[in-house]
Amino acid sequence: MKKQYTALKPFAHENSYCEKGATVELTDKQAEFLLAGEYVEPAKAAESVAAPAAKAKKTEGAA
Repeated sequence: MKKQYTALKPFAHENSYCEKGATVELTDKQAEFLLAGEYVEPAKAAESVAAPAAKAKKTEGAA
């Protein structure tokens, strides 16, 4: 089963190139060495996506 990770540094993956900040899906085996080399970190939960939306709503309400 694949999990989502965020790239901390650029690296090659599946005949492609992942830039810093990109979200990639990796198996545990693929992620093992990339985690050890600090190329990726587990992707943040949905709360990180919701936070900017919450700030935008507060800004709109203040206007």
